[in-house]
Amino acid sequence: MRENRGFQSKWANKSGMRARGYRREETRPSKRDRMRTETRAEPRPAKDGKCSPLCPLFWCGRRAYRIRIDRNSGRKYVFCEWIGDECIGASCQYASCKGNYLLPDGSCGWFKQRERKEKEDMFKEIERDMIDEKARNFLAKRVGKEELEDYYL
Repeated sequence: MRENRGFQSKWANKSGMRARGYRREETRPSKRDRMRTETRAEPRPAKDGKCSPLCPLFWCGRRAYRIRIDRNSGRKYVFCEWIGDECIGASCQYASCKGNYLLPDGSCGWFKQRERKEKEDMFKEIERDMIDEKARNFLAKRVGKEELEDYYL
């Protein structure tokens, strides 16, 4: 019988082939585990709420954008290889968002949604304070003002 002198892994049988149906141990986590642990990229719009080409969810339909660093100032900018100049961002007809947050006027929908949520939270806090004040007034009438002030102070 002829000896097989080539590379043999520890999973190979005598003929040098892997046994049918045998899976070797995975050294990296499965795709499902990676998807569970990976966090979704969060949008980073500009300060004024406009879509920024430096956002991790920004996408160019032409696949022509490259992130570069200016040697003199050290600032990051997006260079469009299709037109050979700096990217104009959301006003480009090929600009889109992976998270579908890009609105027709070039602003970020995620930013506006977050602003609205913050305002709603603020109104809820004001409402809660008003309810607490009404409850204090009611208790002050029932229990007596002096006892109520001792309780809250």
